[in-house]
Amino acid sequence: MDLGQPELARMAYEAAVEANPNADRAVLELDLILQELNIPNLERLAMLESHREAVDGSDPLSGRLVSLYMQLGRYEDVLSVLTTHRFHSWEGRYGIHRYWIQCRIKLGDMAFEQGNYEEALGHYVQAMEYPDNLEAREQPGTIHARKRFKIGRTLSALGKKRDARAMFELVLTDNPPHGNPYSYYQGLALQELGKHNLAREKFQRMLYELNQEPDHPESGPQSHDNEDGGTEIRKALLHFTRALALKGLGKTSDAAREMESALELNPEVELRSFAPPAAGW
Repeated sequence: MDLGQPELARMAYEAAVEANPNADRAVLELDLILQELNIPNLERLAMLESHREAVDGSDPLSGRLVSLYMQLGRYEDVLSVLTTHRFHSWEGRYGIHRYWIQCRIKLGDMAFEQGNYEEALGHYVQAMEYPDNLEAREQPGTIHARKRFKIGRTLSALGKKRDARAMFELVLTDNPPHGNPYSYYQGLALQELGKHNLAREKFQRMLYELNQEPDHPESGPQSHDNEDGGTEIRKALLHFTRALALKGLGKTSDAAREMESALELNPEVELRSFAPPAAGW
């Protein structure tokens, strides 16, 4: 605890880490203080990478390393940690798996944009998986609309139109709340199926639901991960989901402003917007 004096706390933890570079608790507390002081991610990353023995032996530190790699767009480094470190789930916390999903989707998006559709498809399919070392399993009520849409889009690009159509129809079988970011991908699936009026209605309904109580973020989309919470993240989720709805309606400038607000509040808002449901066991 910094007792309201984070600079003094920083000095204390830096001294503790210098005395014992492998003290994972001291390294963790130091990174928490650096984050509180808004130290740039690259500096925080350098600190963690200089204490890899402590980081590699700690779930919380490995998770924070993954988070920094993710925010810096270093997706191969994210995968390196997620495929070599065994994370231990406890008290229903399955949050590390969402980095697996987000990383695979980002790598898939990059490959898709470069026209490497087979590679993109591989990443999107792997986003559906639950690697044993992450100790996470699919929860009841998990929604796959985003992943399935991207798989369908890639199948279409590969000329597999029938398989793509079946995947787009599968996207529509999920039942997210109207003010939920997954609804955006259902709208995109409707567009791919040629149902443009229904898609527009989907985006309009999203926006309507989100605008009902804009000053009460608890009424909007929320992350169901036990690690999340607080007004700031819920506001970020609202801005993010509004951005998707506006984008679906073709209001790109408004969407960009909402997205900027979301990212200012939380740089990991996309990852948190598609968090899994609360663990049921």
